[in-house]
Amino acid sequence: MHDEGGQAGRRTGDQRERTEAFLEGLSAQAASLSALEDAAEAEELALAEIARIPWADRARALAGTGVRVEFELPDRSRLEGAVEAVLADGIVLEESSGGWAVWADAVRSITGLGPRTRSAGSVAARLSLATVLREWARDGSAVRCLGELGIHEGTLTRIGADHLDLAEHDRDDPRGVRAERTLPMSAVWAIRRW
Repeated sequence: MHDEGGQAGRRTGDQRERTEAFLEGLSAQAASLSALEDAAEAEELALAEIARIPWADRARALAGTGVRVEFELPDRSRLEGAVEAVLADGIVLEESSGGWAVWADAVRSITGLGPRTRSAGSVAARLSLATVLREWARDGSAVRCLGELGIHEGTLTRIGADHLDLAEHDRDDPRGVRAERTLPMSAVWAIRRW
């Protein structure tokens, strides 16, 4: 005596189990693909976010930390110091013997930036290196200007909208002014205060 109803019920049950297992497998594959798509999308969003970050925001994150960075200028000279401030048009570095004001347009490479970032506040976004140079001029600090035409040393006497006036003299002889030179800021890469 055959139990055809029992075998048919087992076959239907086996088929149902296989179908459920197949559907679960498809569901797991769909979940894996979705997770991969989500991960790829997240990575793409992260890369897009990184693509919008200027190097100045990375330098700004180092301000006041004492971390030293090195800038390379168009003539391949290198400047090194700790980031003091990042302004609208450049960066101020401090070192034991003085400081540097470096125009962002003159920077050709940077060594020492970390991955952290900090956006400019509203005040820093408006301040320029001219503000720093006016302070140096008031202090009567001796400076060295590096730029397209080489090196000029002296004392800053006046800071205009797009230029600076320099009383040229030897670093150790501020009274021995040889000439009063006006330098367009567009021709200056960096200025060191002694």
